[in-house]
Amino acid sequence: MAECDPNTTIPRTCAESFQAIAAAQAAQSEKLGAIYEQTMKTNGLVADLFVITSANTTRIHTIEREQVDNMTARAKWVERIWKALVGGGLVLLGYLLKG
Repeated sequence: MAECDPNTTIPRTCAESFQAIAAAQAAQSEKLGAIYEQTMKTNGLVADLFVITSANTTRIHTIEREQVDNMTARAKWVERIWKALVGGGLVLLGYLLKG
């Protein structure tokens, strides 16, 4: 067979050059496969983190709504108590001024 790669110091036949290229391609294919598998694992972890984060965000919003509702209810009770105290004070003041 004729020499296929004139740039090498050792003369190679076309078959030897083809085998070397095929071996290098197989090694690169394995590396690419490993990168692909790692990417898929990473994407799965990112998706899991997104689901967890979304659930936590939903919980946080629910807790915030509950706190606002509780604060509103407390404010209404404080307002009612204050009105009762002021009303009672005015009745007492009216009774004392009349008597």
